[in-house]
Amino acid sequence: MGNRTGRKKQRLCDNDYLTEIQMKMMKFLAILAFSLLVACSDGSDSVYDYSGEDGTSAQSDEDKKPDSDKTDSGDSQSDDDADSADSGDSQPDGDSDPADSGDSQPDGDTDPADSGDSQPDGDSDPADSGDSQPDGDTDPADSGDSQPDGDSDPADSGDSQPDDDPDTTDTGLPDEEINFEKAVFVDPIKGNNSNNGSKSAPVKTLQKAVQLTNESKNQIILAGGYIDDLPALKDGLSLFGGFYYKNNGVWEEADEKPYFAAPSHGWLMHNLKNVVLSKISIVSYADESLSGGSAIGLILYKCKNIKLKNVSITTGNANDGADGENGADGANGTNGANGIQGCENSSINFMGIGCTGPCNIPAGGAGGYSSCGATGGLGGTPGPAKTVGQNGGNGAGSTTNGGKGGTTPYFSTTSDECDAETTKSSRGGNGADGAHGSNGAGGGSYGIFSTLGYTPADGINGTPGENGQGGGGGGGGKGGDHFCDSYGSSGGGGGAGGCGGGGGKGGKGGGASVALVLISSTNVYLEEPRFETGNGGNGGKGGTGGALGQPGLGGRGGNYGTAKEQDDGGCGGWGGNGGLGGNGGNGGGGGGGPTACVVIDGGEGNFIPATMSCKFGKAGTGGGGSNIGKNGFSGDKLYIIND
Repeated sequence: MGNRTGRKKQRLCDNDYLTEIQMKMMKFLAILAFSLLVACSDGSDSVYDYSGEDGTSAQSDEDKKPDSDKTDSGDSQSDDDADSADSGDSQPDGDSDPADSGDSQPDGDTDPADSGDSQPDGDSDPADSGDSQPDGDTDPADSGDSQPDGDSDPADSGDSQPDDDPDTTDTGLPDEEINFEKAVFVDPIKGNNSNNGSKSAPVKTLQKAVQLTNESKNQIILAGGYIDDLPALKDGLSLFGGFYYKNNGVWEEADEKPYFAAPSHGWLMHNLKNVVLSKISIVSYADESLSGGSAIGLILYKCKNIKLKNVSITTGNANDGADGENGADGANGTNGANGIQGCENSSINFMGIGCTGPCNIPAGGAGGYSSCGATGGLGGTPGPAKTVGQNGGNGAGSTTNGGKGGTTPYFSTTSDECDAETTKSSRGGNGADGAHGSNGAGGGSYGIFSTLGYTPADGINGTPGENGQGGGGGGGGKGGDHFCDSYGSSGGGGGAGGCGGGGGKGGKGGGASVALVLISSTNVYLEEPRFETGNGGNGGKGGTGGALGQPGLGGRGGNYGTAKEQDDGGCGGWGGNGGLGGNGGNGGGGGGGPTACVVIDGGEGNFIPATMSCKFGKAGTGGGGSNIGKNGFSGDKLYIIND
């Protein structure tokens, strides 16, 4: 019995020893299982991806079975768990931390506020939940900011620009990453517009590619080659060059860029938004047949959120402006006509002496003719017996130069002429000379940039000279009454004024050579641009003003009709001479054409690198003339100043 009892006790002791080992093993396995559970609950460290394509959680077959716990929807505990309050809780049932639902910290953590916080417990930054900055950062506003703490640009949260960047122009830009699944493909050499634009069936022209784009196809991939069709682009579109199509849907990156042949007045993009142009080249050359023709690469008019990345623009030399035409010479005025002699106007006999009348009243001499309207005044008609003669007419341009009608009789038995001295009181006045024209100003250092391209800075035309005034007509002679009543002689016509010379035409401005023009555009961002421009065109010489026109001379008053015919009738006055025309003003020289890599006319928020690959040509020289045109602008950036 004693031995049995001893052996029985020994077996019981052995069983207790095994039970203790088993308990330790179970405890070790429980700790291991718990550690694995915690590790798997952290999505960032999970080896598996449970998310489906639609972003929802993928379920195992067991998860699809109906559970008996209505409150643990979405929790990681198996059905039949005893904790209805731990929905979504990664802790095992029976945990002692009811506040850490969804908390990745072990129970007993001392940081109740860092639920979902990737910082270790005890961190000193309760506000940086989800913050990628280390605790103790001094920039509470840059949550999610890629800038280091202490950056001086609090507004660039999420901004890829370095601090102190002048601009956030990439806001609203489409995705700059190339995505073949979202692209239409163009090969100007191998493509065919009957294709669908896929990788293996590229189209030939950009216009066809633009037609094929939509919301899901908003990129265009371009192989190298020459492209001369420039359709209107769509908002939100990206163009990516720098590819080579090998065939059979294989596209490889290449150094060669597609070349867009822009018209001489530039490739115009109007009211375009959210567009990226990458790795393309634009070339433009002036039309040699145009005076002052320009070479403009790209014009962005009222565009917003445009990025040009690694874009090359090359423009050729601009054309010289034509010389201005000379003004026409002023026409000469003609002479006024002579007056007509007087005559007896009665037939009454006196003491047996018969009179030869009656007669027609002598007409005044016609004023000289002028092609520009500067005619001379008409000579005055004479008065009948004892009556004062009529005043001569005023020459064109004057209101006071007509000669006064004669007031004194004239009688001579020896002369049939009414000389100038005798009739000076009735002589018509001379016309005033016309003023000379003004010289036109020279053209400026640049003209006007618009949607039509560039309008050169032409020299201003000279103004024409003024016309000389017409001479006044001579006054008519006084009527006589000695023995017989008679008419005096009529006044001579005034000479016509000389015409003013025409103004010389301004010289035409030289054309511009400019890579990029920004007009009222905002948020245009240039990254690694490569611009090269040619020379600006020289301005043309201003034209010379036309010479003045010479005036006509006034006509003589009518001759004395002798004592037999005119008796004591007075003599008509001589007409006045016309005035000289004025010389025309000279035209100003045309302004030299500008050359610049970028022209900025209005707009805001544009980022033009302070240093960029920019090679500009020589500015055009201003045209000669009385007022020489200014030399054109040359430089990397031209800012337009609007008055």
